[in-house]
Amino acid sequence: MMWIDAHCHLADVRYKDQELLQVISRSHAQGVGTWIQGGVEPKDWERQLLIKANVDAGLVPCFGVHPEWVGRYRDWE
Repeated sequence: MMWIDAHCHLADVRYKDQELLQVISRSHAQGVGTWIQGGVEPKDWERQLLIKANVDAGLVPCFGVHPEWVGRYRDWE
């Protein structure tokens, strides 16, 4: 059986490269093979794609804006 982490924030800049690799490694060890990565603002989106391409293809990026921050991006309407 493969597990899916249905809501994570692996693109959070507080995860340094080695920490991110450790988190993913521990997840794999517990059977997680897919991560639904919630984006919280545009600067997150590029990091999501980098993680998917360079760290683990099991990451599924979701480009979004956190409801608390949506006011910052009103000009996109």
